[in-house]
Amino acid sequence: QDIPYNGKLEFVFSKLSRRGAGEAVTAKTFDRLRGMVNAEGKSEKDRRSIVQGFATTMNLDTGQIGHLMDDMEGSSVRINMLTQLFSTIVDRRQFDVIEAKLLPSELAMLRKELGALYHYNEDNATAHYKLNLARQFDKQLADKILELNNEERQERKDAGMFDTSDQGFFMNFRNETLDGVKFVWNGTWPIPFKGMLEFDYVSTTRPPLGARPMTEEREAEVLSELKRFKSLQDRVGYLRSVANNTYVMSAQVLEFALAFVESVARVEVAVMFHRRVIDLENYLKTLMEGLRNGGVEVEFGEDEVPTIEMDQEINAILGRLGWLNMLNPFDPDVMYRLDLSERDQNLVAQCLVDLAITEPGENWVGETLNGREFELPSTWIKQVPLRGFLEVHYHTDHTSEETIKSKLKRGDNTDTRSRWLKRTLIWQEGMKIEDVGYEGARSDWCNQRAWRLERPRPQRKSVVASLQAIKMMKQFAKVGWVIGTDEDGMTAYTSPKGEMFEDAAEALAHAMETNQEILERAERGEFDTPSPRASDGGQSDNHGRAREKEQVGLQPQLQGDLEAKSVDDILEGTLGKAEHFEETWKKVSFDASSKENEGSESDYGGFERVHSLEYDLPVEDTHGEWPAGGKGHDVEIDRLLSDSIMIESAPPGGSFSGGSFS
Repeated sequence: QDIPYNGKLEFVFSKLSRRGAGEAVTAKTFDRLRGMVNAEGKSEKDRRSIVQGFATTMNLDTGQIGHLMDDMEGSSVRINMLTQLFSTIVDRRQFDVIEAKLLPSELAMLRKELGALYHYNEDNATAHYKLNLARQFDKQLADKILELNNEERQERKDAGMFDTSDQGFFMNFRNETLDGVKFVWNGTWPIPFKGMLEFDYVSTTRPPLGARPMTEEREAEVLSELKRFKSLQDRVGYLRSVANNTYVMSAQVLEFALAFVESVARVEVAVMFHRRVIDLENYLKTLMEGLRNGGVEVEFGEDEVPTIEMDQEINAILGRLGWLNMLNPFDPDVMYRLDLSERDQNLVAQCLVDLAITEPGENWVGETLNGREFELPSTWIKQVPLRGFLEVHYHTDHTSEETIKSKLKRGDNTDTRSRWLKRTLIWQEGMKIEDVGYEGARSDWCNQRAWRLERPRPQRKSVVASLQAIKMMKQFAKVGWVIGTDEDGMTAYTSPKGEMFEDAAEALAHAMETNQEILERAERGEFDTPSPRASDGGQSDNHGRAREKEQVGLQPQLQGDLEAKSVDDILEGTLGKAEHFEETWKKVSFDASSKENEGSESDYGGFERVHSLEYDLPVEDTHGEWPAGGKGHDVEIDRLLSDSIMIESAPPGGSFSGGSFS
């Protein structure tokens, strides 16, 4: 309202990450805030006002929240503080630390007060929501989901990805109603402060590159644990907590869904795991065939297709997730029921028409329009009608004489299918599609895949990379890297270019990125300082690159500080604090000729007990760097660190598994 109506305004707009995605305030800043809250003479109203003030501008971690809780007396005061600060917590996975401080009555009070916000997880936001916008925390949740939507929306736009939404606004909301009245949530609709808002949200963020699925052992544990819960709500809630913290394969989701006899629960399970499925290309067909007819297998004749009653569950799943968020044009042989008035479903119909006219044989089976049999008309090639209800089962023909005589000869069209795959959520930037062809008798081709999707390889972000960076940092001390403190007394690193990094992880990442550049500059002598001989009037000493690096930019006192900084200190700054100490085992080599080892067949002698720190890391950051366990693991670390840092490993199958490295 205060922007003037004349003048020329110039500014630069920067895209900002949503609040909550960043880091907690520093310890120094938190101590100041805590001091303000606990200052003498402050009334309860004043303290509450201070908490509300920094809740809107700062992020906190569970440890800091815990300290504030310790300062509060009385259940109502503690719960009020928690509800105000709940949205500021950056490490929600650690919230059990807070829950442990609460009485059962306080926890129940907190859950009731926060409502749906308490269970919301932005890393797996795909779910159905029913929010009373007149309630503070329901309105707050609606705002948070909209923030997430805007970020995911912009990410897909920036990456040039296709819009898989139902209405074409890159919005991830579906089936929206306000006070029971349908509406379209476009990019300009403001969230009101009252009314009952109901919708399905479908996250378009895919699992990170290199994500590993749940192990078979863990899957069995989850299925066993499910049986302990009495109520349907508790069983579904337990699976939701599992889905929030793991990645899965399509076949595993089907197993979880079939653990329920209730149809509504099966649908809920399929929806909650959608964001966490690694092989999304298999999701639609796996669920459609596995859940059909309540999970009871049905055989169909040559021209028979499933009835709509058989597919009630998958139809409900598609209604909540959307066809373009599940469709795989490389495996299109499924049953389609499409409302042509809906943008995304009309696009799927266009895909089926495109495939049918470019691929030989009889591709459309059992097709009906508005319940009446019909043949695909030529007019649909130019324009699929914008209304009507289409039912059809697609069939890739491999065996007919028409296919054998056709130009394609095998029935499928890789180019056309590739083009349509890029219009679905399955497609990822950098993904490669490989045509591997068919093998054996033509009659067996219907059970084979002629394609393979190759996902982009993950960037090298792992414990090994971090340890390698530590080694680099020590080397960089010799070419001008400085460790010290900034003006606030925080640990900071300064590069030869004068760039300051307050965070160890950022400094290490920068070190790895600039390693080659710095060494090349050092070799060119850009950091040269007089060697002791030169300064004493002696001759310059240039005995190769190694000697030069030792002399270039050498600052003994600063180098000593850096080299004296312990590996644990740097690991803590890079990976976070260790979860716990645990006893593990290390290999013990021995002299095979010694008397005590006589007759042993082992080449390493056995194991002895040692202590190690265990770091819990995201699975995507520890994938594909070395074989899990075994000698390859040890050799890789030894090669990278050249014995400068000793890291002991557990025996094969020990502590390196499931994204955790000891």
